[in-house]
Amino acid sequence: MSKTPGTFWDLQGYQEKKWFATVSIGLISLIILYIILHVFICKNSYEYGKLDDKQIQQINRIYFGDTVKVKKEDTIKLKQVTNSSDTPKTKIDTPNISKPDIAKPKSKDLKCDSINTCMRVLQYLNSEFQLDSCQIKSFKEYLCYSSPLEATSFLSNLKLRVKSYFWLKGPSSYFEIIFWTLFGVLCNILFGLGIVSKKSTNNPLDLTTFFDSSEIPSQVAKMFYAPLCTLIIVFGYNYFTSQSLADISSSKGVIVFAFVGGFYSERLIAFLDRLKDVLLPNSGKADLSETKQTALRNVVIQLNKPQPAAGVPNKYATLDVSTANVLLTYTKTGDTITAKNIDISQPTLFIADFIQSGDYKINATLTDKNAIGTVLALTAEQNFEMKASDMFIAMQLQ
Repeated sequence: MSKTPGTFWDLQGYQEKKWFATVSIGLISLIILYIILHVFICKNSYEYGKLDDKQIQQINRIYFGDTVKVKKEDTIKLKQVTNSSDTPKTKIDTPNISKPDIAKPKSKDLKCDSINTCMRVLQYLNSEFQLDSCQIKSFKEYLCYSSPLEATSFLSNLKLRVKSYFWLKGPSSYFEIIFWTLFGVLCNILFGLGIVSKKSTNNPLDLTTFFDSSEIPSQVAKMFYAPLCTLIIVFGYNYFTSQSLADISSSKGVIVFAFVGGFYSERLIAFLDRLKDVLLPNSGKADLSETKQTALRNVVIQLNKPQPAAGVPNKYATLDVSTANVLLTYTKTGDTITAKNIDISQPTLFIADFIQSGDYKINATLTDKNAIGTVLALTAEQNFEMKASDMFIAMQLQ
């Protein structure tokens, strides 16, 4: 990686610490913006919820418990009237308590016989959820004039608008998905940088432990395409399946899906790659062979300072090798590639990314002053063949 700092948009000029700080500041800023929008600006948010089995059972007790109580009281009155010695046992004296009336209650007995029952149900719903007052007004009158069976069936399928901190209803839910997808992308970048820093080593053969600034543009690109891909997959899942884990109205589950989709954005691309075969079939030309591309590899170059003879003062001790200019020339076409210093802490190591197979020539030049101010110009040349695996090349400056 180059030592000289570049502009803000010179992504490949970022060093590991600078890129880590930039991503961290971006994540903190996004979190602050998220909190401000949710707490101070759009704080009256709702999400949709449904009654679970236990809550439905409790509502059934409120409705049908009263009905059973009324039936028992009617039965007691019937026995009292039937066993009374002062009352003749005739149908004429007891026309209102005949057996058919008890066995089959009138239709008005199936109604919510008092406002108290309806209010008890509403109070119970308010104790379980923070319901929207507008929604309560919309179904309160219907609930109070419905039969117990009809009311419980209505409530078991009702989507309740519950007060929530998140944006989980209407068009605002799309912005919630975008926010959490970006959170996932930024956390994935920080996680990758942490792994590289944790496994950092001075062994030049272990290329997986080096920070590669050429990956920064692809990481920035994730911040743009990952939220859009997440939205498309949410819509696609809802379109192709009737029961979807990524349902836009499935409460906080969509937040989990958005964060995981951002953290593993490569999986989103893999899913869209499969989806294209469904939406855009190749008109029966599936047997066409695909063009195979040669995998591009990396090469790490180590520039070593000249070693003076025994007993001779080392005039090269203060040379800054990280300022050297290392150029790779593709012999076949004459194209050139500049190798960049990996990190300031490893001044002798340079990396060239995405090198195709073939013959190359390396030219390294270093111009610097030694401790006494003498200008030194050192060079190194070497030919090599780039193969199908990452390579390490050591060169001696002279």
